[in-house]
Amino acid sequence: AAAEAQLAQVQAQLRQTMGNVTEQDLAAARAQVEQARANLERLLGGPKASEVIQAQAQVDQAIAALQSQRDSLSAAKTRAESQLFQAANTLRDRQAEYSRIYNENREREQQLARFGQSLPQSALDNEAAALRAVQNAEEQMRQAQVAYEQAKQAEITGIAQAEAQVRSAQANLDRVLAGADPDQIAAARAQSAQAEANLNKLLGDQRAGSLAAAQAAVASAQANLQRVKAPPSDADLASAEAQVANARASLAQAQLALERATLVAPINGVVAEVNLEVGELYNAARPAIVLADLSGYYVDVTVDEIDVAQIAVGQQVILTLDALPNLELQGTVARINPLSTVQSGVTAYTVRIVTNDPPAAVRPGMSASADIIVAEKSEALVVPRRAIRAERGQFFVDVTADPGLCAVDIAQRPLQPVTQAIAVQLGLSNEQIIEVTSGNLDENSCIYVPGIDARFNFFSGGPPPGVRNR
Repeated sequence: AAAEAQLAQVQAQLRQTMGNVTEQDLAAARAQVEQARANLERLLGGPKASEVIQAQAQVDQAIAALQSQRDSLSAAKTRAESQLFQAANTLRDRQAEYSRIYNENREREQQLARFGQSLPQSALDNEAAALRAVQNAEEQMRQAQVAYEQAKQAEITGIAQAEAQVRSAQANLDRVLAGADPDQIAAARAQSAQAEANLNKLLGDQRAGSLAAAQAAVASAQANLQRVKAPPSDADLASAEAQVANARASLAQAQLALERATLVAPINGVVAEVNLEVGELYNAARPAIVLADLSGYYVDVTVDEIDVAQIAVGQQVILTLDALPNLELQGTVARINPLSTVQSGVTAYTVRIVTNDPPAAVRPGMSASADIIVAEKSEALVVPRRAIRAERGQFFVDVTADPGLCAVDIAQRPLQPVTQAIAVQLGLSNEQIIEVTSGNLDENSCIYVPGIDARFNFFSGGPPPGVRNR
């Protein structure tokens, strides 16, 4: 565009030379001479003090901004790191409190079971609340870790940008201090000489020479226009590529800023809680939004070191919920924590059980019990665990001498029937029943268990008041 404008200008000068010279033509030519001389004097005189002061101020401002970025971003990273440590400490405290409550409840359950009682609901609620506190602390720990990583990346990016601004300001100051280069001065000299020549042409008598000069200027401008339209040089390409790279970096930074301004959920789920409203102060200890992944649930259970060796990833689990006692959920062992925890002198391991596609009635945070199936056997002969007694390394079951006694009415049975001890060998078991693998027993045997009435489930711990024990 500049070359085309120059060509148009010299063509106009040629037309002016070929035509009549007016006072307006002379005034315009004198103005061009004065402007060209002033431009040449400005270049020869070097940079102005105001330009140097302005360029130096830009350098100082860029350096101050760099230091400010370093201080503020470092402080932000330090705060994020401190919050991460605080979240880790909180998580350890919540885990310790949950382990304490869990172990106390198990001990109380064992004690109450001896008297046919169960653990109070308040104790179960405390245990569930402690578990939720652990889960909340785990989520806060994860959020603190993400915030810390973001703070580190922000420090790297912010300092790099500030350093680039310092380099740009310093380069501008160097250009101002260096003044005009020889090419600019030569061009200004040529422009001044051309303006004076144009004025002399208008004032002198050598119109023929002026006409030739104007024609030469037109030819030169045409040649310059052709050069401009020619393919760019390597230097021009390098400069353009540098500008493109700088523009791409600015675009990437703008896209990163846009992404950071957009709140994106880390998982698929539904919004369960919104704890922050517009205008409220943010509390780092309380998540602004709580997401719930309702596509599947997991339960973390504690298994002592004696039983954990029987558990393996992939084993089937039956889950029962206190709130939905008639519902059984099928689960799978997904993970066994490699590290143990010790509470009240008991070593235990955390086992995670997952269940997919639960019914809509199931809610996060419900109290659950888990039966992990470590082995299965069909057509097994089982007896209550309380029916087994051990003597001198052997196991025995007391069987009534009269096999038909179990069919007799309760009130007509003897208080102390005649029994016979049968030696047995044991197999698989759980908390209530145990398998008999060998011994003179079958499914029709009448087993005597002191304190348990046959009409009642042996889980109850005995008959209700007013019924005789057998």
